[in-house]
Amino acid sequence: MRPRSIALSCTATVLSAAVLAAAAAAQTAPAPALNLSPSQFPGVLTGPVQIGPMTLLNGTQTDYRIRVFPVLLGQRRDGGIFVREEARARRSAGRVVAVQTRRFDLVPGEARSVFSRMRRVPRTGSFYGGVLFQGTPRVRPSDREQITNILQLNASVLLDPVAARRRLRFATEPIRAESPEKGTLRLLVPVSNRGNVYRRVGAAVVVRDGSGEVAARTRAKGVKILPGAIVDLPAVPQQKLPAGDYTLSATLRGTGRAVRAKGSMRLFGVNAVATRTARLTDFDSPTAFRGQEVEVKASFENTGNVPYAPEAELLVRSAGGEEPGAVVKRRPMEVDRAEPGETGAIQTEVELPDDTRSYQLTVRLLAGTRLIDSRDVSVTPTERPPVLTRAKNWITENAVVVVGVLLVALIIGGIAGIGYVRRLKQAGARPG
Repeated sequence: MRPRSIALSCTATVLSAAVLAAAAAAQTAPAPALNLSPSQFPGVLTGPVQIGPMTLLNGTQTDYRIRVFPVLLGQRRDGGIFVREEARARRSAGRVVAVQTRRFDLVPGEARSVFSRMRRVPRTGSFYGGVLFQGTPRVRPSDREQITNILQLNASVLLDPVAARRRLRFATEPIRAESPEKGTLRLLVPVSNRGNVYRRVGAAVVVRDGSGEVAARTRAKGVKILPGAIVDLPAVPQQKLPAGDYTLSATLRGTGRAVRAKGSMRLFGVNAVATRTARLTDFDSPTAFRGQEVEVKASFENTGNVPYAPEAELLVRSAGGEEPGAVVKRRPMEVDRAEPGETGAIQTEVELPDDTRSYQLTVRLLAGTRLIDSRDVSVTPTERPPVLTRAKNWITENAVVVVGVLLVALIIGGIAGIGYVRRLKQAGARPG
């Protein structure tokens, strides 16, 4: 049976654009303009479905090499949608979606249409991904020192399950309060989509004071949440709430059944809640020698409004393949306490296993089980050099210090020598 076709015309939008530096560039290449239409294919997944056509138009004066990938979509806690780039996600998408062609060339003014099809219906009964077009300009030898703009345009494929297979299931976490700016209070209602439908969810939030009286009512604007994602629905009370203890409650909208969330907060001033959050600022790849512990250092900035020392942990994974391997070591890190707006140090020591050439080190800042921020670096352990080589390296790396010490020593020696000569002259001038 021939697959049914789904098509929708709309203006294409660029989901994401990545700029890769080919070398240190003195000039910037003109911004290319590739247009993809349509940019979305919504529908219901009733069986093997043909998707398309997706038409890519080269509106530039540059030849492009185009690669085509089936992809899955992800969602951040702030609600933003992104294309999942990890190799595992692309393999999963490839098992569900087939594209008509994997690569082609596109000359200026040319348009190329591509179809894709669903290989099968996933176990969830729904599919939320897309077809990603990655365009790399053909670079002439004389232009190889310029920046290369690699564009990524995604045609989102948003296929809901049939009515009989739709499963609405949402869960919540405790409501949190934060003060992103002085005098501003924001409530966050964390919602987890455990069903199989891309669904818009909102919330009605009530704030009660210590006596149980309603102090404020507000609404969290609805956000569409992908299955498997957790999104923090923001709600901003308009009232100025004085210092004190408050209880928070929220009733979700759009969940199909009653789902509620609870929380509490303590204000130490008008709309001022103790906000404990941070971000990593520095994390450089450490020097690692085989068979010896590696000193791992990082730093963070306290972006909250009270003194804070976040929890931190170091994850060690093997590296070198398409994606990092499983976690082989997990170690807590020592964290300095920092004042608001100040930076603090993070450090630990770990011995890397000897069975892999290189590793990925990940520093994670945590608030309980909630991830605040993370950064990755790669490190390749080497054999520790001999003592003489280490001494030479130290002198080379600290040449300015060595020269300064020698100059100071020469000056002190010169002064001492002059004083000694003077004393000798004075002794010779005395009558015998």
